Amino acid sequence: MDAVKTRAPAKLNLTLEVGNKREDGYHLLTSVMVHISLYDELMLERCDGGIEFESNAVYLKNDDKNLCVLAAKRFYEAAGISGEGVRIRLKKLIPSNSGMGGGSADAAAVIELMERLYGGLDEETRTSVALSLGADVPFCMTKTSSLCEGIGERITPVSQNSRRLYVVVAKNSQKLSTAKVYSDYDASPSVFDGSHGEVIRALESGNYLNLKDAMANSFEKNIFEACPEVRALREKMLSLGAFASRMTGAGPTVFGIFEKRVDAMSALEALRREKILSYFAYIV
Repeated sequence: MDAVKTRAPAKLNLTLEVGNKREDGYHLLTSVMVHISLYDELMLERCDGGIEFESNAVYLKNDDKNLCVLAAKRFYEAAGISGEGVRIRLKKLIPSNSGMGGGSADAAAVIELMERLYGGLDEETRTSVALSLGADVPFCMTKTSSLCEGIGERITPVSQNSRRLYVVVAKNSQKLSTAKVYSDYDASPSVFDGSHGEVIRALESGNYLNLKDAMANSFEKNIFEACPEVRALREKMLSLGAFASRMTGAGPTVFGIFEKRVDAMSALEALRREKILSYFAYIV
């Protein structure tokens, strides 16, 4: 097998609770995370030597700041492979710096495809490689909704009811530094007022309206105060008919959840009329 391809889905945090900061600088997190049907597309193929990278995202370079390139390097190192080469082709559809884990999803997809080209890593090594690339990468390697804990290494799959949930994600022009978001949180932490357990029970039972009061994000309070545009976007999502809405990750993207496709599409059209970058998807 010389060429393989896959899709890398974006993620949403239905809950995100930020805990204590460890001595190594990482924060303990608890989050119920889901995959959605907004994907990047990746293809890997063997080449004569080195790592080559091509993408429609011109801001991504072939260097160690590129998680796709770094994931391939880390795989070769972990697998003890030298003298091989791979060409990575990425079609970027998930917006960057959005809190939807696009870079993490791409890194996870590269690991998956490298395993298909060269053979699988053992579970411990695989998890170690994934975690070295970012806290969201281990989850992005899963295929199910999950409760993620620790620094991303403790993952418990969540069974999801077969009833489809539609989402609209919207990203305004705000640009947020993840490092600053964490720094601001450390300076002014907020109380997490959601319930991971209630969110999990809602996903399992299909009683999705219970998500409204159970979803929460520890970063929202500070970000809403610093960036009222993000708060306004969440309020707009609710006014457009979402029965629940939150910010995902460290922002600034806001998502709304809808029970009916027609309602989600109506909200999407309204947001796009206002020139707000918006996407329709469903939880997979």
